[in-house]
Amino acid sequence: MDLLDMSDPSLLNMSDLKYLDLVISQVQDNVSLTYILDIKYLDLTVSYVQGYMYL
Repeated sequence: MDLLDMSDPSLLNMSDLKYLDLVISQVQDNVSLTYILDIKYLDLTVSYVQGYMYL
């Protein structure tokens, strides 16, 4: 038997589902924020290195 059988309604109630949705959206927000910050930091590093090479 699969422990994560979602077709069995007794395993999940609505509050669990809402909590799970909340956790998933928070994780997605954190991931996208980290991703954006990483890209900005990478851009900054690249332009710094390019400027240093032109000196």
